[in-house]
Amino acid sequence: MILGWATATVAQEAGGVLARAAIDRTELLIGDQAWLSVKISAPPGTEIGQIQTDSLERNESIELIETRPAATVTESPELLIEQRFRLQTFDTGYVFVPRLAVTFRRPGGPLDTAYTRAIPLSVRGLPVTDENELRDIKDIIEEPTRLTDYWPVFLGLGLIALGFLAFSLWKRSADRRAPVPPPPPVPPHKRALARLRELDERQLWQAGEIKAFQSELTYILRAYLEERYRVPALESTTRELERELRRRDLLRESERTDLADLLRLADTVKFAKAEPPADVHQRGLERVRDFVHATVPPPPTAEGEESSPTPDQPAETAPQNPPSHE
Repeated sequence: MILGWATATVAQEAGGVLARAAIDRTELLIGDQAWLSVKISAPPGTEIGQIQTDSLERNESIELIETRPAATVTESPELLIEQRFRLQTFDTGYVFVPRLAVTFRRPGGPLDTAYTRAIPLSVRGLPVTDENELRDIKDIIEEPTRLTDYWPVFLGLGLIALGFLAFSLWKRSADRRAPVPPPPPVPPHKRALARLRELDERQLWQAGEIKAFQSELTYILRAYLEERYRVPALESTTRELERELRRRDLLRESERTDLADLLRLADTVKFAKAEPPADVHQRGLERVRDFVHATVPPPPTAEGEESSPTPDQPAETAPQNPPSHE
């Protein structure tokens, strides 16, 4: 090994395949970059795999900055492939470019590996001269104060004045109007059905966004259960929610089983990245819609008795979709 040459080249042969590594400089200043060139020569017909750079990426002294695509230089009378890598180092002293592995397969032969040899580099620190000596800290030069330096204060005062004026006008106008009672809250089943219609119209699973569809579908179902039955459905796991519904005996056994199946299916899609058949998503949306219809509380009659559930009516204002429940 000779340091100081403009280029260092080292090679190793395995099974008729020669892997050579060359670097354009072997003497660097700290922080300098250099190009490493790897050339592979092999008999025609040899299958050459990718050059493995794991040893470079694990090296603490040398950093891999850029990887250029491999290029086929010639195919006859021998196969010649070249690939370049840009390296950088911030260590000083002697460091080594580690050897790189190249997998290959000869026609009809087993998979084999050829290696380049390690290349030593000499890295020097920046030279220290008289100009680099430490000097005394200079005094701070203060600029004269100008009126424009206080523009944030003037802007703040102006905004406060505008805000006070707008509040006064609004309060005066509000005092002239009779108080309007707040609108009655939208029942949980209407809110859930409106969200289901909006989810169906967005056609997420048809566009390949299966995880987003299942996340929003289960969020709608959990939000409805929490509002309808006062159970912590949004913060509970599927098993905890199923146990809470069974403990409080809120639903029939068939309904609890159906809900658990829907939630477990969504869990496998969101966390296990499963891909169920396409018809499962639309059928799941219909099952949630049927469950909401079946659990609508009957409104009281004029005599205080309960009547049968009314069919779904669209909510006056459909709420925006909440973020998906993970």
